[in-house]
Amino acid sequence: MTDDAGGRAGPTIRTLASLLVAAVVLAALVASAGPGRVLADLRRADPRFVLGGVASALGAVLAWSEAQRLILGGVTGTASGRRFRIAYLAGDFMKQVLPMGHVSGPALMALTVSRAVDASYERTLASITVSDLLNLLASVALATTGVAVLAVGRQTAAVEPFLGGLAAAAVGVLALVLALTRFRPSLLQGVVSATGRLRALLRRVGGRPERLFGRALDPARIDDRLREYFESLDAAATDRRRAAVAGAVAVTGWVLYALPLYLCALAVGRPVPIGVALVLVPLAGLATWLPSPGGLGGVEVALTAGLVVGGFGVGPATALVLLYRLCSYWSVVAVDGLAMLAFTASN
Repeated sequence: MTDDAGGRAGPTIRTLASLLVAAVVLAALVASAGPGRVLADLRRADPRFVLGGVASALGAVLAWSEAQRLILGGVTGTASGRRFRIAYLAGDFMKQVLPMGHVSGPALMALTVSRAVDASYERTLASITVSDLLNLLASVALATTGVAVLAVGRQTAAVEPFLGGLAAAAVGVLALVLALTRFRPSLLQGVVSATGRLRALLRRVGGRPERLFGRALDPARIDDRLREYFESLDAAATDRRRAAVAGAVAVTGWVLYALPLYLCALAVGRPVPIGVALVLVPLAGLATWLPSPGGLGGVEVALTAGLVVGGFGVGPATALVLLYRLCSYWSVVAVDGLAMLAFTASN
């Protein structure tokens, strides 16, 4: 096998391996719940509520794309039209199907979106970073709202185990904000220094690695790109009115993304309080950072555990979560996949 063929095969093998692990986790979850009971709940699901959940999840993706368009438009002034939407959905497809896709989401999204707007990769990435930060803040705000709703209804026991996750998410967002603002000079200096050392190491190794990465790791080149990135980041974050509108749209997206859990519960005839959906969905979203496509396996286990803690039986909870993921993950991947085909055909 040639080096190029091996390079192409590596990501494919990792993706297939992560899918296999996720399938094993899901199979174990269904087996522990009782396949017969899960299947019985799925069979009696009301398709009207399920279709409503699909529409709501797709609406969430469109809301998040609009939030990103608003931020990107503040930097480039050209983020509009059908081409941007297709590029966004194509980037979201990679984010959803690649292992660690959510971790590298901004970089993946910038690859497609930068080709749809008149902006460099660095400027696009900076705008997407601001948009993703607003999205994180929106998810924490939604989970906090859900806790408040449950507190008013004296149902906080249903989410007490997840309050630690909410606190961790808030701390993570704060750390990211501090890294991009107060500690930016240290961050910039550290990245440039690290790339310089890595380039020196490649020079000693020589051969193909140096030819492939030597020029890209030039410290001066890295410094220029990082400064362009941070200048664009500041430009995107300075327009507070635009950021506020984008933040409100992002919160709307999270509400639409949580709503399918509530609707799927109605579909199987086992309703959950809306506050539980508002808390569990954003907190279970932390599992998307696991090394599996879209957090497959981890999200299902986290949501099922949350529902069981909230008083659901394991069987009904598993059936509900599988329906929710059909709405919020698999339907989104299908639409994103069509957008990726259209994006590839037009580029």
